[in-house]
Amino acid sequence: MLEVMRRALPLLTMAGFSLGVAVMLGLKMLTETPAQKAWSRRRHFSLAFSSRS
Repeated sequence: MLEVMRRALPLLTMAGFSLGVAVMLGLKMLTETPAQKAWSRRRHFSLAFSSRS
């Protein structure tokens, strides 16, 4: 039984982490107003291109 739990632990950890990230992103999308969404998208865009130079 212990061996089964040891083998399942990494899988459960990854699944739990992925689920947590998905829930957090979903909540963020639900709570943001369209103006905030546009601003954050613009910020990510500018950050992506400013780091290149």
